Parts: sequence; structure tokens; C-alpha cells
Amino acid sequence: MNKFWVGFGIFIAFCLLYWYRLPQSLYINTDYGKDLFAIAKISRGHFSLLGPVLSAGFFAGPYYYYLMVPALLLSGFNPYALAATSVVLFSSSLAAAFYFFSRKFSLVSSVLAVLALGISPLFIMAAREPANGLTYLPLLLLFICLVYFQPRFSLWSVMALGLLAGVILNFDPVSVLALFPLTLYLIFKIGLKKAVIYGFFVLITYLPLMAFEVKNNFVISRGFFLYKNYRTFLNNNNVVGAVSGSKNLIENFSLISSRLFPLVGLTPLVWLLLVSVPLTIRRLRPGSFIISLISFVLTVVLVRFKLEIHYLFPVSLLLLFSLLYAVASLKKTVLLLVVVVLLVAGFPVSRYRPTTQTFSLFQNAVDFTLSHRLIDPQTPFNLIAITDPHDYVPIGNEYRFAYLKRGLAVNTEFQYPQSRVLLLFSQIGDFDISSLNNWEVDQFGRSYLKNYQEFHAGQVIIYRVEK
Repeated sequence: MNKFWVGFGIFIAFCLLYWYRLPQSLYINTDYGKDLFAIAKISRGHFSLLGPVLSAGFFAGPYYYYLMVPALLLSGFNPYALAATSVVLFSSSLAAAFYFFSRKFSLVSSVLAVLALGISPLFIMAAREPANGLTYLPLLLLFICLVYFQPRFSLWSVMALGLLAGVILNFDPVSVLALFPLTLYLIFKIGLKKAVIYGFFVLITYLPLMAFEVKNNFVISRGFFLYKNYRTFLNNNNVVGAVSGSKNLIENFSLISSRLFPLVGLTPLVWLLLVSVPLTIRRLRPGSFIISLISFVLTVVLVRFKLEIHYLFPVSLLLLFSLLYAVASLKKTVLLLVVVVLLVAGFPVSRYRPTTQTFSLFQNAVDFTLSHRLIDPQTPFNLIAITDPHDYVPIGNEYRFAYLKRGLAVNTEFQYPQSRVLLLFSQIGDFDISSLNNWEVDQFGRSYLKNYQEFHAGQVIIYRVEK
């Protein structure tokens, strides 16, 4: 059978699997709304040198935003354009992985290996939740395939690998947990001279961030080093409800191992036992498997201050990939079939359940304000979203995008003093707006909150305040 058509079939199959009921099950959180609004502004010509904000006061590069722009424009600013792009990227990477596997293993083994990877909890979760900390995984998978399967590297391919690694790092620096050991293995294959070229092209991808720093008097660097913004990360107080790792390495080993199990379906100790079998029987070179081991050790050592689930994605992908590579090397198709069956048995069906917070919640509330003339397009207005009395992100980017989609511009988060009307969207029912204690309310004027109008738009209560 023609490999092209098999690969194309894999692409279509996973597109259908990942997109199935996605608009109904994707929970629109503040991060999704923030990215959506930022990408929409870029689509309208407000270009940015920065990507999403990261922990410790840093910013990601802008590549994730610009990657999403074409789909948003082509879809007419459909809020699920980001999700559609993610689905296509993940499905494409699996088709590419099939091509690489099929160069070394049989057609059936290659299909089963890619199928196991594609239906893993890791890929199901990441493909259906677009974000800069998740959507780099298809690029990382491509990088892994190139390092594992490519026997020789020309100068041009080394340059391309450098750019690819740099873009991945610009998506989320936590990817270094996989890229560092992969790069060591790559240097072993290409030599030091080409490694210098590789490193140079990695640095080139940071030009947008460097340009922003130069243009803005190194504001990010000053915040990190002079004002010690990194303390919020080390103290784990910049994300509500975030979990801390353990400073004790043995305890952290146990904690991270338990958190990896839901992502890959096994613990690192079980992984080590499983890969040791083909290493012994087939006498495989251990270098490619040591990569995963180094990545896990780095994760245990470095992820001790704050533990978010996506911090474990780089090592999870390496563990899964190297395990499937090892099993395929045994040339026992039935073993790969067993892996697939086990993953099907543990398929994360909860990811397909309907959510209570789809984008229609925000769009319906915004359309209510327009149909009931709560705002005048000629009058400057601003808004606040109340999703939690202690919410750290009251900007309401989801609502701002909904207004932008309708052709209206809301004043920015820095223009509350100039705004005449303030709309407060409460998603938690009746709320005493005078009890709000945040910078946005202070900027608009707390005294104006005494006189307000209250409106009910489905699940959202809207409070209108006018100066």
C-alpha cells in the first residue's frame, strides 16, 4: 500500500478524533480568552513582538500567536479557530511520525506505533486544548523523529533544526527539559562545528524578544533581575491553586512519577523495565533511550517549586516515543497491538464531555448588551469579568473578543479612567460589586459603583455603571 495514502488516512482519522465534540467540550478559560483576543488584535494589524506571559515575569516568543492568525482570519474570527489549528497540527505530526517510523519498521508496526501515540492521554489532552504550553508538542515530535531517525545531517538541515528548536523554546521554555538531552544527542551525531551553527540559529529565533527589550529599555530583564519577579515563581504564588513540587528529590521523584502515570499510562520505573527488554534482546544502541532518562532526571531536579501538569509534557512525550520505538524494534506486532488495546481501555472519555463554559456564554452576554443598548458605540466603555471574587484576571478578554467580533472596540485595560461606562459581567450569580477590590475598579472610580443597573443575560448577570 502506498505510504502517502496511509499517512493521509492517519491525518484524517486523527483530525476527526480530535475535533469530535470539541466546540461543546472545550472549556473557555481566561488563558484561552487572553490568547484569542491577542491573536485577534494581531489579525487586525496590531503586531506584537511578544507572546503569552509566562511564569517568573518572562514572555514567550510571538510564534504561537502568529501561527494561529491564518485560521482566525480564514474562519471569520471564529473563536474555535485556535482549536482547529491545534487539531491539524497534531494530526499532521502523527502522519509525519508514521513516515519516519515506516522508514525503519514495517507498515503495520508503524501504524500501530503512531496510533498508540495519538490516542495516548497526553495527545488527546494537548490536541484538544490549544495553548502555547501544549501546542508545541507536534513540533517537538517532529524534532524527536528527525534526531532519532535521520542518519546524517547536512548544513541546511542543521540550520533548520536550530530554527525548529528555537521556535519550540519560544512557545514554552519548559520544553528545554526534552530539548536539552535531545540536543546533546544531536551534537554527538553532527559534531561541534555544526553544533555551533545549530546554536546560532536557535538564538536567531529570539530576535523578536531581543528587539522588544531594546525598544523598551530592557523592561523584562530589569523586572526579573532588579525587582526579582522570579520570586513569585519560586514561592509558587503567581497561580491560584497551583501545586508545589517537593524540595526533597526522592519525594519529588515519587510525586512526578505519580503525575506522569495519567499522561503516559505508566511510571518511569515501569518504562525502564520495559525498554530494557528490547535493549538487551535486540542489542539496540542505548543513546536514544538515555535521552528520556536524562529528561526525567532534569524534570525531577528542576520542577520542584511549582508543578503544573504541562511541565511534564516534554518528558511524557519522550517516554512514550522511546517506549514505542523500543517495542517496535522487537518486531513483534502483537506487542504493539497490546499497547494500543491498553490505551484504548484507558481512553480519556472525560475530555469529550460537554462543558458549561463554551464561547456562546460570552457571545450571548455581549449580544444582550448590544440588543438592549447598554452601550453606545460613540461612548467609551470598558468591562470587568467576575468569575471569582479573588480573580487575578478580571480583564475579561473573552468578552473583549466577542465585542471585537461584532466590530466594537472596548477601551484597553489601561484606559479605565477615560471610560464613561463600565460593564461588569458576573458568572457567579448575584454579586455585591462594591466589594470588588482590584486595580481596575480603582482606576475607573470606586465611588461610581454605588449607582448601577442590573440585567440578566442567561447565566451571566450584567451590572452597568455610568459616570
